[in-house]
Amino acid sequence: ESIATEFYKALGVNPYTNTITSLANTGNFDPNMRFLINEVIREAVIAGIQTRPLYQSLIRAEEFITQTQITMPDIKIPDAYMKKTGEMESITTGSVSFGSKVAKISKYAGGINLSDEVVKYVSINLLSLYLEGIGTSLGVSLDIEAINTLINGEDASGAASAPVIGAETANSLVYGDLLTAWIRLNTLGQSPQLMLGDEATTKHIMQMEEFKKPMSQGMSGTNPSNLAAPALRMNTPLPTQLDFYSHGVMPANSLLLVNRNQALLQFTASALRIESDRNIQSQFNSYTASLTTGFATVKRDARLVIDYSKSFATNGFPDYMDIAAYQKAGFRKSS
Repeated sequence: ESIATEFYKALGVNPYTNTITSLANTGNFDPNMRFLINEVIREAVIAGIQTRPLYQSLIRAEEFITQTQITMPDIKIPDAYMKKTGEMESITTGSVSFGSKVAKISKYAGGINLSDEVVKYVSINLLSLYLEGIGTSLGVSLDIEAINTLINGEDASGAASAPVIGAETANSLVYGDLLTAWIRLNTLGQSPQLMLGDEATTKHIMQMEEFKKPMSQGMSGTNPSNLAAPALRMNTPLPTQLDFYSHGVMPANSLLLVNRNQALLQFTASALRIESDRNIQSQFNSYTASLTTGFATVKRDARLVIDYSKSFATNGFPDYMDIAAYQKAGFRKSS
């Protein structure tokens, strides 16, 4: 049970009828414990944050830190091919290059003023419905920050931005464009679990015939000669299901694919705090909610943007996602 619920039970308070004032004036209430009223506010704000939060579905994990920025490792793909080695020859080794990047976090805050009349006459449960709005606003801000970090990276230089490819035909998104992205990501070991787009892209995706009748991994069909074609088992597996999110911060004509296990981390220096102040002259109580948090990317190839306003012919995969050279290397002779 929540802290607020346990608090109510301990004091014998009914949140459906009691107000914050009656809560503070109840006979069992210790004046030294007045700060616990903020927990009532905090529970309402948390309920608002948890109203369909998107950012929690985009992150691998939330890490807690003690400062407002963190230096993260930036490990490059190694040149460590297997090579033929003769008798008594030295084994040739590759190397892993290492760098670092700094991720900064920010304080997010919102507040509300409650008049004496609200505190005295509005039940705790009814008041909580309105206080949830603070949490909802904070949740929306975190959603926007998470999506922007996935697309643009954690710094202004764009060094950690998501790779961007075009469509087979500019200004036209077809199922084949999704296959191009899925196959490459799967080959790289970055199978996406979710996709994001704006409303127009979402509607376009939902109207694709392939999503109206999802295909199976074992496919069969009839060739032009009307002969039964053999079943095709995809051993480079395509996603069997994907979570799709529509969000207004997504750029037009763009689709974002994400491997949530490798793409993004959340760093929090200060968890949700509720603070209060009393304005005696104006007769209202101010409550503010704040938390200090932010996001940082993990692997650059764990997300991919399809900008279908561009052509794939001139906007293909970047060099660091070129799997062909790696797969064709095979066993090399030692030099």
